[in-house]
Amino acid sequence: MPTGGKRQDVAQQTHESLGRVGAWRLGAAQWKAVAEALDNLERAWDAGNVLDLRVAVARLELAGPRLASMRIEDEPLTSPPEVRERWSMLMLKIADEVPDVGEADQEGAG
Repeated sequence: MPTGGKRQDVAQQTHESLGRVGAWRLGAAQWKAVAEALDNLERAWDAGNVLDLRVAVARLELAGPRLASMRIEDEPLTSPPEVRERWSMLMLKIADEVPDVGEADQEGAG
């Protein structure tokens, strides 16, 4: 991950975007795209590449709910277990880099 203030900014933005995933209700095809976006996001995070991370976050958001759709899709579903698990792991990993989240976790534990 990048160092200094930029790291915290990117971590904050990434964590906020990931935080929305838990409330999404999507069709099966969209959940597949979310799973792929989460894979890309994790690779970018682990590599510490800010540009790739920003692109991965944008792709995650594009894979999410749409305001309008041109075709009838599957019945909206909550996230499949494998997506929910990957999402949860990323939230925890990235929370360590977000000051407010990390501090709140430590206060809650004490």
